[in-house]
Amino acid sequence: MSSGSQISKAMTADLMISSFVLEFGYFEEFVLDHVFDAIADRLIDPSVEGSHNWRVLLALGQLNSQLALAIQAMWETHFRRWLRACAVEAHGDDREGANIKRLPIDRLDKHLLELRGVRLTDMPGGSALRELVLVGNVVRHGDGPSAALLVATAQDIWRTAPTIGEGTLSEENADKLIVSDARLKQYAEAVQQFWFASSRAVHATFEDPPWATEPSIERSDS
Repeated sequence: MSSGSQISKAMTADLMISSFVLEFGYFEEFVLDHVFDAIADRLIDPSVEGSHNWRVLLALGQLNSQLALAIQAMWETHFRRWLRACAVEAHGDDREGANIKRLPIDRLDKHLLELRGVRLTDMPGGSALRELVLVGNVVRHGDGPSAALLVATAQDIWRTAPTIGEGTLSEENADKLIVSDARLKQYAEAVQQFWFASSRAVHATFEDPPWATEPSIERSDS
């Protein structure tokens, strides 16, 4: 492979990740950093007695669950696009595209390991992102394997953790989640950590062009 094609691929991969970081950064700055505080400051009134403030906090808890779902959807969409591009780059065709597009995140680990030599949980932010995927699935569906896994691995995220057993995992489980501001921030930081680490890994995959280490060598396009 020529130095030119190496540079082109490295720049393309880095550019893709850069666009993901930029897009998510705007979402974090203009939505996550302001929505909860703005609503809380406007609606919570310490002088009001009764259930008003409790109901506001309950509504804000639901908002955080939906924001977690938004973070998960954005990261997962970007992750699948990037991993598919990595596969095309490695194989020269889109033979793995359909699998990467439809497989659950945990089953994409083998593709990530093959293409980048690392598993998701070993990446910076990877463990938090795995939890985020489970949270997103519970917010969408309530019941199912993700709810059971989240009960087993994150008891503190539940207002009252459902009991694993027949008939206990229902669509109402999403209402029992408590996604705190701190947890939401952890998920957002995990997205940024993951992409920064991926960018470094992509860059390390490609050799520097000759003129980067030997200034005396002229560029072919100069």
